[in-house]
Amino acid sequence: MNCKFQIKIAAAQIAPVFMSKAKTTAKVCKMIQEAGEQGANVIGFPECCIPGYPGWGQTQLADGARAIDFYKQQFNESVEVPGPETDLIGQACRDARVYAIIGLNERLANTTGTTFNTQIIVDPSGDIVNKHQNIDQDQVWHFEWLDLWREL
Repeated sequence: MNCKFQIKIAAAQIAPVFMSKAKTTAKVCKMIQEAGEQGANVIGFPECCIPGYPGWGQTQLADGARAIDFYKQQFNESVEVPGPETDLIGQACRDARVYAIIGLNERLANTTGTTFNTQIIVDPSGDIVNKHQNIDQDQVWHFEWLDLWREL
């Protein structure tokens, strides 16, 4: 098969600044800039990169008071799409002229309790061109059945 063009893809293997959407977003934007400087057309980031993967759900912390604090913090640090963090990512994509595929924890604006495991695709003009989301079932259970949403 003859290919009329080439695409350079970068894989960002970064650790988030756990439970800090602001610091992790800054890290993501820096990686987007570096990918653009190195000639990448597309950069992909891990699942739940912003603000970090909620791994405590698979541990003994899942039902303890510490886990409840983690779930509250995760909700508070989850990203609204669109929102300030996606605006910064969009600007980074515009400046670097790259596509970015980013996994994040999303919460809907003006809601409490429900988060989504979301993946967004941002194009070189800075626009979100695709979004796929799955509801975070563990979080729904903890917030709805334990009435944690009242504490947010």
